[in-house]
Amino acid sequence: MEEIENLKKKIERNQALIDAHQEEQGSNIESEAELQRLKLLKKNHQTEYEKKKKEVAGLQKQAKNKQKAEEKVSRERAKLDEIVKKRNLMEERLNSTKPLDDLNEREAELRQQNAEGQAIIDATDTSPSDRQAAEARVEERNEELARLQTQIAEREDAMPLRERIKEIFKKHGATLTAIFTAAARLSRS
Repeated sequence: MEEIENLKKKIERNQALIDAHQEEQGSNIESEAELQRLKLLKKNHQTEYEKKKKEVAGLQKQAKNKQKAEEKVSRERAKLDEIVKKRNLMEERLNSTKPLDDLNEREAELRQQNAEGQAIIDATDTSPSDRQAAEARVEERNEELARLQTQIAEREDAMPLRERIKEIFKKHGATLTAIFTAAARLSRS
């Protein structure tokens, strides 16, 4: 903008000099040559001024387009966040109606899928795009697992003690680990 203002001032200064020369009305060849030089200089400055004005207008348009694009991205992110939030609520509602065994099966299924995804990530011959896709899927499943584990824990805590012990034996079998886990649960209750 400063450059444009400078060019504008130069044009005005040259015009003032041209006007002064024309007022003198000298028929001197040197005066005519000076007048032509000043007119050419004015024309060059005017051309440069117009060029800079167009550049500034183009840059302003680019800035405006960039701002619009950023606003659109922001709106789309908000929509996506809302969709994810609704999906999570629906998933919670669905899981709240499922029996505990179904939730445990889903947890085991997600863990198995994560193990497969981790194998893809860890493989040396995996392409970067496949690795990235696998990482994204594992991350999504980890989020679902966290929500699922919270629901399972809440359900287990709400169960009577006898039922909780049965669930522990189902999960671990009749092993020392299961017995100690059951005993620990008994002591907390």
